[in-house]
Amino acid sequence: MKSKNEVADYFRRWVLEKRARSSRGLSARSEAGYRTDIGTFAKRVADAEGRPAPPVDPDVPNAVNLGHMARITIADFTEDNLLMVMSDLVGEGYRNASRARMLSALRGFCGWLVKNQHLDRDPTLGFETPSKEKGLPVALTSEELGRVVDAIVSPTIKSRVLWPSRDLAMVSVLAGCGVRASELIGIRVGDFRWEDPPRVRVTGKGNKTRSLPLSGEVLTVVDDYLTEREAAEGPLRPDGVVFLRTGEPRPFTVTSLDYVVELWLRGAGIAPPDQEKAHLFRHTYAVGVLDNGGTIAELQALLGHESIATTSIYLRMSAEGLHHTAGSTPMHRLLASRSRT
Repeated sequence: MKSKNEVADYFRRWVLEKRARSSRGLSARSEAGYRTDIGTFAKRVADAEGRPAPPVDPDVPNAVNLGHMARITIADFTEDNLLMVMSDLVGEGYRNASRARMLSALRGFCGWLVKNQHLDRDPTLGFETPSKEKGLPVALTSEELGRVVDAIVSPTIKSRVLWPSRDLAMVSVLAGCGVRASELIGIRVGDFRWEDPPRVRVTGKGNKTRSLPLSGEVLTVVDDYLTEREAAEGPLRPDGVVFLRTGEPRPFTVTSLDYVVELWLRGAGIAPPDQEKAHLFRHTYAVGVLDNGGTIAELQALLGHESIATTSIYLRMSAEGLHHTAGSTPMHRLLASRSRT
């Protein structure tokens, strides 16, 4: 004879098996997430059927979600019910990540039910996992960038990987030219053009090169670093890598560069981003270009983007850039001319 709460019973067995079979076990947080997602599915199905909610004992752990599981049966795990729940979540504005997490929990549980012959067919098979939402890139404010420079020039974190003159030159090229991390670590001494106007050549994705303008300030800090290197090493070869790691002089990797950048940010009291850390300065550069009147087409060329659609995300980050664009429309010019007459 089946239990009155067969769904909760099977859920407990599924979790126990996952806990035992997984190479890393099953964390309490993951288990709570599964319980919440299956419980939410059960609640929505039961509410749609008008089934009463059982009384919940507040002293019983996890009583709420287990109580909702008691309102449905294994027969309620159908494609129609899953379609109804997922459609409601979309209509209510649930984020893709939340819907993907619920679908993952249901997919795991229903797969286990089918495998153990408690369910004839997995209702999740026809559903695609919602794609990850791409959030806006993160950029530093002018005040935060100033703190990073201060932390580089006068580091409070003691580490053998830091080198103030080199680090100031690196952050100047990253935030002053918008280069990718991979482009920065590949720059050779001969890639710098010191004559007026100064430029630096970088090699980007697809082995494509582009020439970027350098401000006098960026050129000065790069020159100071290279002068310091020449004093220690002698004349530098044009084909030599510009930015070297401390200790045994070796070129940077993206990973080793990110480690140094993380030290800069922590020294400045700024939480490092989860993703590639040096890329933070590329985003900062892009927003700065738009805020100072640069066009989206100019920014596309400077960043080396294949598609202008990739570059256009920075318009959403740049309030001043958008105001600049709005202020250049024919209507704005017409109204401005009328106000002068």
